[in-house]
Amino acid sequence: MNINASLLISNLQKKYALTCPDDMPKHLFLKRPFFYEMGMEFKKFHIYIVKPEEMPDTPSALPSSCFFLFVQSAKTPAAAQQKNNCFIHTQESPSHIFNSVQTIFDFYDHWEQTLVNIGLNEGSIQSLLNASYPVFKNPLHVMGMDFSIIASTDTDESSQESFLSADSQNYIEYITALKQDSLFNSVREKDGAFLFPGHISGFRSLNVNIKRFSKTTHRLSLFEQEQPFLDGMESLLEFLAALIKSALLRNASKGSSKDKSLHSIFLSALSDRTADYIVISQSLTSMGWLSSHKYLCIVLQVTYVDQQNLTSNAICNYLENLFSYSCVFQFKEYLVAYINLTKSEYEIEDVSDRIIYFIRDSFLKAGYSRAMHGHLNLRRQYIQACAALEVGSQKNPFLWSHHFNTIAMPFIYQQATKKLPGYMICHEKLLALLEIDRMQKTEYIKTLSVYLDHNLNAVQSAKALFIHRSTFLYRLDKIKDILETDLDDPEELMYLMLSLRIMAQDETEDSEEK
Repeated sequence: MNINASLLISNLQKKYALTCPDDMPKHLFLKRPFFYEMGMEFKKFHIYIVKPEEMPDTPSALPSSCFFLFVQSAKTPAAAQQKNNCFIHTQESPSHIFNSVQTIFDFYDHWEQTLVNIGLNEGSIQSLLNASYPVFKNPLHVMGMDFSIIASTDTDESSQESFLSADSQNYIEYITALKQDSLFNSVREKDGAFLFPGHISGFRSLNVNIKRFSKTTHRLSLFEQEQPFLDGMESLLEFLAALIKSALLRNASKGSSKDKSLHSIFLSALSDRTADYIVISQSLTSMGWLSSHKYLCIVLQVTYVDQQNLTSNAICNYLENLFSYSCVFQFKEYLVAYINLTKSEYEIEDVSDRIIYFIRDSFLKAGYSRAMHGHLNLRRQYIQACAALEVGSQKNPFLWSHHFNTIAMPFIYQQATKKLPGYMICHEKLLALLEIDRMQKTEYIKTLSVYLDHNLNAVQSAKALFIHRSTFLYRLDKIKDILETDLDDPEELMYLMLSLRIMAQDETEDSEEK
């Protein structure tokens, strides 16, 4: 293969002392070398090795379409340097230099041929990366723009805990930082190889965006983790990226049908209201998720940044790696996670504790259902988790996790007033009691509420209101007269308690709107 001048010099510098121009041409791709002879006809884009006795008087007169290596032992004045020449200071013969240059070409030719053979044999992207590691001598990674890891090679497992491993905490921290980084977003559609600083991963990276229909779908990244980058290796990475693109297109064109999986079963249970739950139960049972097992449903609300950076798949992969017996997928605007608590031997508290910091640090919000046995409740658990997230976010917007049990009563109130406002479904006589309070500045509603909260105990209610017992009993008689009840019917008492809660809920919402 042809190699650029910068890469050639980077390899020669490993063995020789060189004097080269600072602005070495990176886009001058060179072919194998010739020995220079006075008066010879030059071939474009070839390397010419110049012997001391053949040194021209004016090196600048040599054609710029070729590259010249001058072999000499003396130091070369700066004035003699041109963009297309380099001076090698050595006692070795020009033929030795010639062989060294040939060896460099042989090395890259062998790599090129290996990659081409892998492509012809429809080899994997992983095999392309493995064959390329000896060339780059640094970890290589191919990732989707949704941060899904396609393939990677990292020989140093202890370094950064292989931070681009889907089950690594470092990985989720890495993509959380990346998706908010303005520089990362600015290079999303950049063409050609580009250098990305190490302010997030700790290592600089050389990257090439892999596009389809002019849109970036994947990215090839080389991390400067083990050895410094060589000048001029951008073209090598671009060549590798082109072969990876072909492999991606080849894999996409196969279009192999997927076997029925947990994801498709759960998606069917949630999306198809007419789905046969006996069939769903049988499908889950065949995959080891039995009706006797206990399940938990979690819904996660992703941010706009996640939607923009397509990080939902990465979050799903992370959670599935974190919990062995789990199924995580995107459904409508949420990410939905089902966890088999029986097989994983977890309780809800264990699950919550394990991901609470991940949810916080990833700027997510989560709603938890109750833990329930069986398959028939799976859709209902999803509704529970959604209700926990929605109602919990309304009541406590600064919390990032909400459990259904903590919002069950507010949820009941919301459901009760979904079709009719609170004042139209609450106990009618309470409205009369409320109006008297407003007109006469009495505290009948408060007194009744305290009385019901204290299980109809007059002594405790009077103490809670800081009034004398006789005063309390007088008020209670007035309340009974207005309500036209003796407060001894259990159903009516429950109706009154629920009505008071609904009225309090309406009052809170009215004050928040103001």
